[in-house]
Amino acid sequence: MNPTSETRPAPSSSRAALLALTAVTLVVLALATWNLPQKTYTGIQSVTAAGEVEAIDPAGPATTVLEGGDVIVAADGVAFAESREVFAGLRPGEAVRLTVERGGRTLTVELAVTATPRSKLWPGIPPLVVGLAFAVAGAVVLYSSPTSPGARLFFVLSQVAGSALGLGLIGVAGGRWAVPVFNALLWLSAPLVVHFHLAFPRRREGGFRRLVLGLSYGISGLAGALFLLGGTTTLVFDTWLYSAGRLYVALAVLITLALLVAGMRAPDAAARRASRTVLLSGGLAMALFVVLAILPDALAGTPLVPYPLAMLLLLAIPAGYGWALRRQ
Repeated sequence: MNPTSETRPAPSSSRAALLALTAVTLVVLALATWNLPQKTYTGIQSVTAAGEVEAIDPAGPATTVLEGGDVIVAADGVAFAESREVFAGLRPGEAVRLTVERGGRTLTVELAVTATPRSKLWPGIPPLVVGLAFAVAGAVVLYSSPTSPGARLFFVLSQVAGSALGLGLIGVAGGRWAVPVFNALLWLSAPLVVHFHLAFPRRREGGFRRLVLGLSYGISGLAGALFLLGGTTTLVFDTWLYSAGRLYVALAVLITLALLVAGMRAPDAAARRASRTVLLSGGLAMALFVVLAILPDALAGTPLVPYPLAMLLLLAIPAGYGWALRRQ
């Protein structure tokens, strides 16, 4: 790293901005925690993208009006494929009018939603725990090395990750305002991840670096603005912009892996050690997540470990990065 960057004191305005970012992340996570019991419950446990009901909770509200094999054609007159916001806007006690195909007949039924039972709230807890872990790891690293460029970038990235996880939960619980912000942060996370790994485990300089970062931040800013200015009307989760954002993040992850592998061949022993630590902790966590949840779900339709529980494996990522950065 550049020695002058490490010894230059951080301006008070910069410290205040970083403190404010931490406060925002904690507020978002607190809102997500408060919002968990507010999430509405339909009792539909599994439904395909085409609207076919696969499983219903026998104790849920849907059991009196729907049957397995029913195909939901529309909700309040909105085609099922575009009805996410219809369901997200419901509050406990309200009802949605469903157009259903059953055995060659077309029916109209009314489904009254309820508050989510306490026994169904636990899937929201692991994302909160992981989000808080990112926020805390970023704060601890920054406190340990307040003038290190790598530590400051990791701090910002950690707060973005923590806020995004909280906003995702708020959006799922019906907070429509959180969805565009979540998507904007998702787009922002891609260049942030690459930017951080250009400073960690060793700093890479050059005009090409500035060009790539400027371009990637510009693309993210434009996409984020489209989400934020478009409001919830542009946020159908099957739109090309949503899909492009996921591909953009996937590309950033691949670039990150390449940078970390390159770091293992660095002349600096500390950089090699940091790369190994992160690849071992993060790589092992992601591999187990894929093997225990994603792969069996894709092949057999059921994960070996429920997604919320498998998500706790991702705690190894902030822990590994935090450990590596503090040892540098």
